[in-house]
Amino acid sequence: MKDLNNPKLTNQEKEHIIRCSTDKEYQKEVDEQEKNGRFYAPHMWIVCPKQLAYLNRAAKTIDTWFDFLEDGIYGFHPETHILMIEGERVLEGEWDKTYERWSSHSYQRVYCVALNAKIEEFNEKGCFVNTPSGEEDAETNYQLYPSTFDKSGKNIGVFHMGIVDVPLDAMNSIEDCRQKNLFGGLKYYEEYKEEIKQEKLRSYNRKKFIKGIKCDKSRKSKKQLKKGFKGGFI
Repeated sequence: MKDLNNPKLTNQEKEHIIRCSTDKEYQKEVDEQEKNGRFYAPHMWIVCPKQLAYLNRAAKTIDTWFDFLEDGIYGFHPETHILMIEGERVLEGEWDKTYERWSSHSYQRVYCVALNAKIEEFNEKGCFVNTPSGEEDAETNYQLYPSTFDKSGKNIGVFHMGIVDVPLDAMNSIEDCRQKNLFGGLKYYEEYKEEIKQEKLRSYNRKKFIKGIKCDKSRKSKKQLKKGFKGGFI
């Protein structure tokens, strides 16, 4: 059992460790998913595009990396559902291992999967969905809902959207949408986070490098600048 006194463990991680030691079925599920390279989340939320758009706007108000372009969210047919699968929950003052910092915000990290269908029934036996056909005209469907229909008017189907960090106070608005996760684990979740992290760091370092060049140039005297161009251009 891991050291629960580790100051860099979040409350969620401590709850997970304790549950694994007391709930054999839960531990079995976690082990099975991790063995197959999957991240296991016990919960998820089922939301409509309008709800996700609200949560995404809230995500943009805090200092995090993960959010979506709003136009893409409103490109879904309004009667479709999106699965928000539970990732890390970080409280203010806790250590976020992804950002490698003590958090100044409280947020729930979720991985979003667009179903492009509406869940009519959801229980232990499975998930029963209805696929919206949209308008009669295929071109109109594509123009109105390009995230759900292609140019021929065909439903695009399920696809993975990615990650968003939602402030906890915003998550409270969809508490009644919480469900037990019946879909198992997420493959490539950790790899996707790392990919975004490295992309953001490269962007940050590039901006820092460019800023450094500008600062160096601004500190040069006219004499130094003249000397620098003495050799001409190649």
